[in-house]
Amino acid sequence: MSCQVPQGKHIVTGDIRRLAGKLYRQIGDKSIGNVSFLAKELLEQYSHAFGELLRQHKELFVKMSGCTKDEDFWVRRAAAVVLIACIMKNDYKGLAPYAIADALMQDLHDLVQKGYGWMLKCLSQMEPDAVREYLAANSMRMPRTAFRYAVEKFDRDTKEKLMAL
Repeated sequence: MSCQVPQGKHIVTGDIRRLAGKLYRQIGDKSIGNVSFLAKELLEQYSHAFGELLRQHKELFVKMSGCTKDEDFWVRRAAAVVLIACIMKNDYKGLAPYAIADALMQDLHDLVQKGYGWMLKCLSQMEPDAVREYLAANSMRMPRTAFRYAVEKFDRDTKEKLMAL
């Protein structure tokens, strides 16, 4: 099932609601597990779209800091995940990915931990020394789930040294 938006079309909330209703009617398996899976996939796509918006309008980053305290774990996770588009295009000057990681450091939800770990993993491709130092400095307080995600792109030797901390 794929959704495409015509080029240049402005999307409003009503459009999203109509699309969501249409998609829900089209899925055969309406179990909570399947619907949750599809919602998660749509949210990931939304996060990437918002990440591109953030890349183009970095002044929106100020609002992202508040998202790290939201009661909804998906919103907290998105605070980190939306930075990935900027990071992967090496266009994150003026953003503070480490501040987001710091704010989410003690989050108990595993998907939030995976989200900011993923962000750090992407950041490690752009500034490996800084991320390595950040991970070493925070190894005792960072949950292992986030830590393992963050070290994935390091070479074997660096990864082993970090995991031994």
